[in-house]
Amino acid sequence: MTFCLSATEDVKDLFQIFAERRTVASTERMKVTDVTVLAALAHPIRTSILHLLLTVGEQTATQCSEVVDATPSACSYHLRHLERFGLVERVDQDGRADTDGRTRVWRAAAAGFDFGEPAGSPEFVAASSALISVALDENLRLARHYLSHLDRLTDEWHRAASFSTFALLVNADELRSVVEAIDAIVRPLRAAVRVDAPDDARSVRVSIDAFARTDLP
Repeated sequence: MTFCLSATEDVKDLFQIFAERRTVASTERMKVTDVTVLAALAHPIRTSILHLLLTVGEQTATQCSEVVDATPSACSYHLRHLERFGLVERVDQDGRADTDGRTRVWRAAAAGFDFGEPAGSPEFVAASSALISVALDENLRLARHYLSHLDRLTDEWHRAASFSTFALLVNADELRSVVEAIDAIVRPLRAAVRVDAPDDARSVRVSIDAFARTDLP
């Protein structure tokens, strides 16, 4: 499917099609503007754990360790750290006292998070930039894992994957409109909110990076 993101009405029509076909829970994200929270999340294991919980739902520290390449004890520590800043929460297990941190069940505190943009005070810019840098590393880690495990997927999934780069010539308002349009289309399909996914659906990573080139005049 090809469409022009600069054509606002076309984007609205396309989003309406997605909205009519999908049943989702609330797609609202938790707004995070506290510098200390951004700094706390700017750690590769914590970022990986939070993304995992948003993707697959409730997990224990032991289950997280199998995906994020860290020990159960380390994951338990980082989960408690994320809890301290309101990013994850413990799942009530029928009132049972759960003293083993490795088997305690956790979930993300929201269906998504909005950490703002690297603008504002110098402290916020530094914390936001550090978090984005860690997130970019996580994207690269997952992409490399995909490329080294292609044998696990069918040709159908190989053809569906995309690693595309687009060189746009736009002003700031146009770029913001492009990003917002893509977000409107993708948001209802997020694993944390979609409730009517087809039987053959699987977790997919979509990363949208949009920024002005600073290496050109």
